[in-house]
Amino acid sequence: ADPSETEKEPTKWYARKEFRTSFLRDVILPYKLINETHEGLRSSEIFSAPFKKKNCTVWISTAGNITPLHYDLCHGLLCQVVGQKKVTLYHKDDFRSLYPNENTHVNRTASQLIDLKLYQSGDPELRIRYPKLSQVTPYECLLNEGDMLYIPPFFWHHVETITPSVSVLLPFDMTADEPVHPCCFF
Repeated sequence: ADPSETEKEPTKWYARKEFRTSFLRDVILPYKLINETHEGLRSSEIFSAPFKKKNCTVWISTAGNITPLHYDLCHGLLCQVVGQKKVTLYHKDDFRSLYPNENTHVNRTASQLIDLKLYQSGDPELRIRYPKLSQVTPYECLLNEGDMLYIPPFFWHHVETITPSVSVLLPFDMTADEPVHPCCFF
């Protein structure tokens, strides 16, 4: 048999699910994240402000999964429960060099550049196609079990699952006095 036919890339999968009340009974979340007692509360009331249960999610993935370069409109705490992820962050003011994709969202929250890893490895075609990306500074962070990373609103980020992984995302809305970044308007 031809070796190229037998060496198939392993199947990758990514699952995202909203917290269930039963999940919350089985895990210990950061202090003051949830109300002291669950007794008599509806599931939507379990979380203390500023967190909303409907926005908090568990992410489970196999090694090699990628969340492409994008930004979120809210604050986020990415908590690594099992495994390892690599997060590459870019400052919100670098948005003009990150090639927002006008076809993805009204606020253009995703980049046109899909394969950041290939770009970083020096792919000549991507280097020519996205020349401004070389003008910005990436900040790389390895998240290991027990680590938590704060991601501010409008900071662009790319996430790669290094080993099979379970993560918890705890997003929370901006306050009324926080300014909306200009990247939403270009």
